[in-house]
Amino acid sequence: MKPAHIFTTILLLSPGILVADNAVKVDEPSVYRAFEAIKNKTAASISHQDGWSIVSLTEKGNRVYWFLAPDEDNVTPALIKKTIHEKNNDIHEIVIVSECEAPIEKCQELMKKFKTISKDYK
Repeated sequence: MKPAHIFTTILLLSPGILVADNAVKVDEPSVYRAFEAIKNKTAASISHQDGWSIVSLTEKGNRVYWFLAPDEDNVTPALIKKTIHEKNNDIHEIVIVSECEAPIEKCQELMKKFKTISKDYK
């Protein structure tokens, strides 16, 4: 039986950071297929770090990073979207939303790893 979707948000302890209360909205049946659709956008730039796949692009003038967590222990990982809104060339707010199809403990572990990796993406 496939685990229920677990929606998670992260509060980063920095000024101007907004925690979103909604999950990643994708029209695909899994985070893998959603990530494939995202990375195939023409303006997307793809990188990899510590097993994570990261797509960087611009949406509505905002820097957006999509993070696909590595598949560990044959568990479907998390898909996390980090949007950086700027105002007057300064970061105004950062919105982070995610969808995780793994058991809650695994999702929490992935989110901790995401916090470390995502610091480099500003």
